[in-house]
Amino acid sequence: MASVTSTSADALGLGHRIGYIRKSYDADLVLWDVHPLSLSATPKQVIVDGIVQLAKPHNAKSKPIELQKVPPTPKFDDEARKAVEYEGLPPLEPRKRVSGTVIFANVSTLWQPAASGSFSEESAGNVVVTAGKVVCTGVCAEFTRTDANVATVNLEGGSLAPALISYGSQVGLVDIPSEATTQDGLAPDALLGRPSSLIGGDGALVRAVDGLQFGGRDAL
Repeated sequence: MASVTSTSADALGLGHRIGYIRKSYDADLVLWDVHPLSLSATPKQVIVDGIVQLAKPHNAKSKPIELQKVPPTPKFDDEARKAVEYEGLPPLEPRKRVSGTVIFANVSTLWQPAASGSFSEESAGNVVVTAGKVVCTGVCAEFTRTDANVATVNLEGGSLAPALISYGSQVGLVDIPSEATTQDGLAPDALLGRPSSLIGGDGALVRAVDGLQFGGRDAL
């Protein structure tokens, strides 16, 4: 099952032509493996002026039938209101903390570390997390959502994966790379000039290896 989108002259604003998907008609087509507005949509074939563009298209394995539906349009009213309220810089602290058990419902796939060092993918349905560890996948009927100590998050067909980790000399230390006032500056080099008296002058020895500052907007 797949979705088809076409680009016609009318869609481009020319107005004097109407596009149709018919034999011998001129049209540019893109054949998708799921609904084109789904995040995982992959083009199976592209046809321009009747000429196939992908000689060896990549066909991913079958995807859930739910991805053939039109995805719900997100509403960002709360985000827009908070952006104005905090002048574009809302607080970085989490809006909600859960110390007990969390049930992630309607999970399409769960990615977990494998013994080989890579990640394994499995269909999940429900995923129960306690103290940061996955304790159940699938139906998980023993965990009731009516328990006051259990929080439920509906992923609506989304995926769960381990957190991404990045490191480097600028992570969390630079908010705006083009603005020097938002950076920590350069470590003084005695070979390029006398170190400031604030850090000991000629007797100062500065050794900078790496750094990570938590709580900054760049780290977020």
